[in-house]
Amino acid sequence: MSKILHVYALWMALGFVCACSPSATNAPSTGGGGQPKVVQSSPTGLDPARFAAWNTELRLKDPGRDTVIVDLDAVDHNIGLVRATLGPQFGLRLVTKSLPSVGLIRHIMRVAGTNRVMSFSEGVLAALLDEFGWTIDALQGRPMPVEGAERLLKDYSAAANVRWLVDTVDRATAYAALAKRSHTRLKVAVEIDVGLRRGGAINTGDLLNILAVIDANKKYLTFAGFMGYDGHVPYGGAFGFDPDTEFAAVHSRYKDFVNAGASAYPDMFSGNDLVFNSGGTNTYYRYTSDLVDTPVNDMAMGSGFVMPGDFSNLALLGHYPAEYLAIPVLKRIAPAEVPFALGLLPQMAQSDPNLEVAFFMQSGPGPVQVVYPPELVWNPLLPGGGGACPQGGDPLGNQALMNGSQQLKLAVGDFIFGWICEGSALTMWGSVQALRNNDIVQTWATTRENCLNCGQSRGGFHH
Repeated sequence: MSKILHVYALWMALGFVCACSPSATNAPSTGGGGQPKVVQSSPTGLDPARFAAWNTELRLKDPGRDTVIVDLDAVDHNIGLVRATLGPQFGLRLVTKSLPSVGLIRHIMRVAGTNRVMSFSEGVLAALLDEFGWTIDALQGRPMPVEGAERLLKDYSAAANVRWLVDTVDRATAYAALAKRSHTRLKVAVEIDVGLRRGGAINTGDLLNILAVIDANKKYLTFAGFMGYDGHVPYGGAFGFDPDTEFAAVHSRYKDFVNAGASAYPDMFSGNDLVFNSGGTNTYYRYTSDLVDTPVNDMAMGSGFVMPGDFSNLALLGHYPAEYLAIPVLKRIAPAEVPFALGLLPQMAQSDPNLEVAFFMQSGPGPVQVVYPPELVWNPLLPGGGGACPQGGDPLGNQALMNGSQQLKLAVGDFIFGWICEGSALTMWGSVQALRNNDIVQTWATTRENCLNCGQSRGGFHH
């Protein structure tokens, strides 16, 4: 026994014992431009019986492989919450990088009653143009290198209908040159910095310089509006700022940009088709009918419709998660053991029966939080387990390990369900199964093949 304790101490010293805790979330504030209705909700919004029904459905129709699930019942529930909250003065725009499946985007467009999308990459915009053509109102969420825009203009006539984003005089000039050599007229929106400090016109002087380029190239460029993302607002407390005060300041700055542009170029700002975009999943609840002292008329969000784990704070508003990874159990080994310390885990299992059996998954779970069966626990002696979005408790990286008791009815071939942490992670897989009332009703491709240059990554300010 002393040898076992010595090995355990060595594991501790090497940092292999993980006492991870969920990362902090940004709970919705209740002030400033909208009072959200706080709803008591479980972290999953689902009864375990539903996961059991999904397990039966997958074992019957899609056995033996990792499967991404989109729960359409939860998606429609979330759409209803957003539509009930959003003021009628704001157009709803779908952030496609957080909804990386054309089938899923089509479904949300239909149920939410919108044709507005926001794209972030050449490949995904190509997929949208290929599917929807001229019928969508597409606004770029970040400037696209002019070379990418040129390729799209050559391949899709409807690319001339995109609201391309320019953030500097140089980029506006480059897009004017592109329109000239493409013998077309392009719509361009201007990125403005309303506090995020991620590029765009930082003051009205910068803005007027960009608008001067557009005005000088009227034959080739049409002013299409502004994009001023407020993604920094929910994080204000971490920097010593009140989010409600900062939200008000964002819209004051936005108003200054619009007033400066309209004063200098009144004809440019007289169109009915101008989009003044802001907002995101973590601020959407502020864009209610009470928010009237703002020029913003367009609000973009994506993750709120599917509530990945990184947006678990939305449970306070009544949202349900809608994206899961189902991973088959590959091996069931009892008693569970760990390398170099034979007998240590069985000894620990005498006081904690959840350590009796080892369940190895067919793959590493990736960026997911395991939610079913709830009795499963991460092995406390192996790295990578625990936390809100762990990477798998498997030092070799290809068969994630969790432990459970002898009483847990989990067999080889059954599925373990993980709540996907970030919507864009769906591009790790090629397809998703859409479920309705626990039945697979659609199989949709993801934008994986279109997203080789998307530049997705965990963290940061996202929609």
